[in-house]
Amino acid sequence: MTAPTQGPEGLSMSQRPPSQRASAGRSAVVNVTPSAPAVPPPDQALVHGVSSLQGERPTMEDCHIATTHKASLTAPLVGIYAIFDGHGGTLAAETAAAFFVPHLTTSTDHFPDGDLALALTATTASCEQAVLEASRSSRSYAGSTLTGIVVRHSELVCVNVGDSRVVLGRRGGTVAEPLSVDHTPANAEEADRITKAGGFVKDNRVMGKLATSRSLGDMDYKEHRGIHFPSTTAGAHGPLVTATPDITRVVLQEDDDFVILACDGLWSVIANNKAVRLVGRALRRFNDVSAAADALARAALLRGSTDNVTVMVVALGWTPPSASPAFGGRFSLHGGSSTTGSTTGSAGGVGTSLRNGMAALSALRSARGGQDGGLLKRTPLKGWRRREAMRDGDVASVPVAR
Repeated sequence: MTAPTQGPEGLSMSQRPPSQRASAGRSAVVNVTPSAPAVPPPDQALVHGVSSLQGERPTMEDCHIATTHKASLTAPLVGIYAIFDGHGGTLAAETAAAFFVPHLTTSTDHFPDGDLALALTATTASCEQAVLEASRSSRSYAGSTLTGIVVRHSELVCVNVGDSRVVLGRRGGTVAEPLSVDHTPANAEEADRITKAGGFVKDNRVMGKLATSRSLGDMDYKEHRGIHFPSTTAGAHGPLVTATPDITRVVLQEDDDFVILACDGLWSVIANNKAVRLVGRALRRFNDVSAAADALARAALLRGSTDNVTVMVVALGWTPPSASPAFGGRFSLHGGSSTTGSTTGSAGGVGTSLRNGMAALSALRSARGGQDGGLLKRTPLKGWRRREAMRDGDVASVPVAR
């Protein structure tokens, strides 16, 4: 592994893969060096699909955004995609989703050369302040993850705060490459930061309660009202949970086919490589990115996930829409239009098989003789249901009001 070095603005930079360089308490920009020349795609090639399922939870607390932006007629089209996994209510996720695009587009225009990494760092800080202010006004202790990507020509920049995840599918869906690192107390660096701040980790949770070690909001783990660090009242020397983002910059190659963004409701039961394989098979069979997202989300529920599950698939198809589909190289897909929202069913556009995600999943199984590579087994990891059941009580010790 290449040792991290300090780049411009004091930001940490290293080589692939990001899964080997989790950072704690700092904003890290990871540059991915291409092994072959990049092929800049045309603006119109980006296609996305999203599925957001409530699952067994009493409420849906996830939000998502998917849109495009042009600063001017001559400026490149920028694709913006993000998911927000809320907890303790919908306030944090809804607030962050509402502020994300306006702040990002404004920030991008202000930084030299439209630096997306700096713009995403500034946008995350703005969303954090907006969520904290909304929390103070509503006397709410809600929180949310923030996981997103911005695509501009052959440049993809990923931002992550929390335990949602971004995975790049390559070579026809046969290679999975994580672009983000989960921020949880199970991460040794995150646990060390929490301990040094005066907190503790129990059952892989901050203070035995919160499953993510970085988030927007969750002001009871940060400075708020009369609590300032160091605090004898809170028994902490600093914030136990931070909103410091990890930033990963990727130069896209011809064999980079699609990106999966999903909350931990998916990743807690389905591994990266299995998720990428399922999406790859769905795209080859149905040529519909919305159906692929829906099939993956429903696979998580069948696998035993009891959480809200939001899955977004962004296809990096670099051929014009009129070109014949040829998945594994550049391909043309059905997909969605720009969307923003929090939904309890499939969402994200006009995919022809969008409402038939379960049928797509069943067809994939039938085509493989009922074999699914372990994706649909109903037996979760030992103790997983017990741990997930605690999610509803993440902020049970404090009042939540809207």
